[in-house]
Amino acid sequence: MAIGSVSTATVPLAGGASLTIRGSGFQPRIKLTIGGKSTAANFVDMNTVTAMSPALSAGAQQIVLTIASGETISLDAALTAN
Repeated sequence: MAIGSVSTATVPLAGGASLTIRGSGFQPRIKLTIGGKSTAANFVDMNTVTAMSPALSAGAQQIVLTIASGETISLDAALTAN
């Protein structure tokens, strides 16, 4: 599993920004956290997940994806909340 890109580089602190995460090895029932906060992940296909950003504190945010087997992948400073 790998994260290649995140469609939105900057999101509002209040959340609600639409995100598209591109990569590989994604699976149905994938879980997503942004800045340590869980948000609903929508599995599109093995290369695409969409989500809405949660409310976040200011600064760079890490994205973590977890599949059902427990495998995780993260991307530090994947986006910035301001």
